[in-house]
Amino acid sequence: MLSIAELRTDWKMFRQTMRDSTLKEALVDSAEYIRIRRHERRERFDERFGPETNGIVGLADIDGIGPQLEEASHYLPTRKQEFDRMMATVGEIDHTEHVFVDLGCGKGRVVLLAAEHPYKKVIGADFSPTFIGQAKENVERYTGPMATREIELLAIDAVDLVVPPENLIVYLFSPFGPPVFDTVMRNLVAATKKRKQKITIVYYSPDYDDVVREAGFALVAQGKGDHWPWSLYSVGESA
Repeated sequence: MLSIAELRTDWKMFRQTMRDSTLKEALVDSAEYIRIRRHERRERFDERFGPETNGIVGLADIDGIGPQLEEASHYLPTRKQEFDRMMATVGEIDHTEHVFVDLGCGKGRVVLLAAEHPYKKVIGADFSPTFIGQAKENVERYTGPMATREIELLAIDAVDLVVPPENLIVYLFSPFGPPVFDTVMRNLVAATKKRKQKITIVYYSPDYDDVVREAGFALVAQGKGDHWPWSLYSVGESA
C-alpha cells in the first residue's frame, strides 16, 4: 500500500513526465516506479547499512545550481543488485588506478556502493545542494564496507566539472537532458585528447545513446537489468 506522500510524489512525477512524453510512456514509467519501491523494500539497503538513500523525489521538489533545472531528472536510487550487474560488465580493473565519478549522484547511493572498492577516489556530483548535503550525511552514517581512499561530494553543475586526470569510471543514471549531456560528453572526450587517459561510461537507462556516440565514445557492451537496460562506453587509452 502506497503512503499519501508516495501518491503525491507519483502524481507530481506523472505530470512532469507527461510534459515530455505520451500518456502511454508516462503510465509505463509510473508502473516502473512502483516496482522499484517494491524491490527497494525487499533489498533493504538503507535498513541494513544506515543511510537514507531510498525514496523517489520528483523534479518539482529538487533545488539546483545554475540554469539547467529543466534538463534535470527525477531522483531514483540505483539498487545494489543492478549496480553490481553493471560493474561486472566493466570487467576486472585496478581500482587503485581509477577514479569513480557519479554524475547526478543524488543522495549518494552509488557513491557508497562504489566506495566498497579501493578506487583512488570516488566523486559524487549533483547540481542540488540539498542532495549533496544528504549525501554527505549518508557517507557519515554508512556502516557498510568502505575501501576507497577518498570520497568527494560536489554541489556543481555537471558541465562545470573539472575532469580528473586519472582513468575514470563515470556512472550516469539518466541524470539530465541532451543539451547538458552533449556538453558533458564532449568535455570528457576533450580531456582524453590532452593526456593518456581512459574513460569508461556506465550509462543506466540510456535515453541518449546517440549523444554519447556522437561525442566520440565507442560502445563496448550492453545489458538489461530488472528495470532498465544499460550501455557501456569507452574512449581514450590509459598510460
